[in-house]
Amino acid sequence: MDCKNARLLLEVAHPLATELDARDTAELAGHLSDCPDCGPWAETEHRLDEMFGNAMRAVPVPDGLAQRIIGRLHVERDAWYRGWAVRAAGVAAALLLTVWASWAFWLGKKPALDMDEFVFETEQFLYKPELVEQAFAAKGVKMLAPPNFDYTLLHSHGMADFQSRRVPFLEFFQPGNKDVPSGMAKVYVVSTEQFRLDDAKNLTVAGSRQNIVVRPNDKNASFAYIIVYPVGASLERSFFKVPTAPKL
Repeated sequence: MDCKNARLLLEVAHPLATELDARDTAELAGHLSDCPDCGPWAETEHRLDEMFGNAMRAVPVPDGLAQRIIGRLHVERDAWYRGWAVRAAGVAAALLLTVWASWAFWLGKKPALDMDEFVFETEQFLYKPELVEQAFAAKGVKMLAPPNFDYTLLHSHGMADFQSRRVPFLEFFQPGNKDVPSGMAKVYVVSTEQFRLDDAKNLTVAGSRQNIVVRPNDKNASFAYIIVYPVGASLERSFFKVPTAPKL
């Protein structure tokens, strides 16, 4: 061990120190016993420490000093806790006020039930494809109503999910008579804005309980119709408009 390292270790080599392990302590002791410079210097430092320590311990401690210090610490601690409680209460009050204001704003934005408007919408008689298109356009939805359907059978209309897209949806109800059975036909109106319609063509898929028909719009290739109706029913006879015989 050289002198530089020895003097650095002397900074922490006091009797109660735990920083040095047994090996460092032994090497330092050996260096101090052999070195003519570090040994006397360390001895002088040790004596100075003892002298200052004795001088400090000789100063009389005023009566009740420890109790006064402890009391002062208690006062400061209580003051800190009170300040923290006041700040926490302020934050909680601000948060509660924000939540209340948000709830009041949200409640104020909720519309009231308008049964007159609901009855009007559900009892509209959209007997023509043009009226259906206008009803969707009023809601910002562009669509072409499927031709050939008997719109006196239109039961409901709106938007529905089709393969993760929202598309116009029509539902036709046939109450049935002696010639045709009762049943429901559902029509999903799809467009090139949401799907590729390159393969959309007249296609019928027969299932166990329903048929699925894909019909393109003959006049506008941007729209096609997915039609679902019961097995055993005739799409043309049950849901299409009966052609009017020409007058003679």
